[in-house]
Amino acid sequence: MVGLLPRVVALPLWLEAVAGVGLLPLVSGSHKYTSWGVLPQNPEKLAKYHAEHYLYPIGFKSHREYWDVAAPAEKCVYVSAIEDGGMEGPLYTVTKLADPSIRFQNNTASGVCMNLLEAISEAKAKRGVESTNSVPGICGPDMFGLSK
Repeated sequence: MVGLLPRVVALPLWLEAVAGVGLLPLVSGSHKYTSWGVLPQNPEKLAKYHAEHYLYPIGFKSHREYWDVAAPAEKCVYVSAIEDGGMEGPLYTVTKLADPSIRFQNNTASGVCMNLLEAISEAKAKRGVESTNSVPGICGPDMFGLSK
């Protein structure tokens, strides 16, 4: 009966991270990663979930502190996620952890980041505070923790 029992293999830590096994949550720099997500199995759909320098796995989630839309002089934690947008490609969301009703979504990571920055600028303007978001301090891949 040799070969019928599953072989147990210890994965190197870097492979566990790539495979999405263990190591979560993982804190690296300003990000806390809580889900690696998965890439679609369908080759046609998969083509929409990666680019030359980035992978966009469905279910990917990271947390990052940034300026609060509700109180722009303070910071809060946002959850950046990549959701299944079907054959159209990924749907990128940024949601305030403490108040999930504050949610932004777009079909690009940079687009959803710009939505957040515009909302922060509007909140500052309503309070008579000068906006400092004219030159974005973060871009989509940075907000999600997909770069570097």
